Amino acid sequence: MITIIYDPLNGYAVPDARAEDFVRCLKDGQSITVSTENVIQFARALVVEEGLEVKFMFNGKIVEHNEYAAINDWPKGFCDYTHFWTSRILTEAVKKRKRKQDEPVNSNK
Repeated sequence: MITIIYDPLNGYAVPDARAEDFVRCLKDGQSITVSTENVIQFARALVVEEGLEVKFMFNGKIVEHNEYAAINDWPKGFCDYTHFWTSRILTEAVKKRKRKQDEPVNSNK
């Protein structure tokens, strides 16, 4: 089993395009600290696809997953930057669209 510790501030930054190679190079018994969500997500894919035995850790606690790589009790701050930014973008886009729809139509054409 490998252990991947997610530390977004102090972990090793793996380039997105190298996440797959990085995970595949990890050896049984190895523990690595990363700050890159894609490493975690690729490892989760390998849990389902190839039966990878991996333990995820965050803030000193094990992040439990099942054989389908589902995490039922997702800790706040664990690999959620993509969700945070997507949510922020969508929220602001809705507000912007609403403002545009509420603008009076210019009839001086």
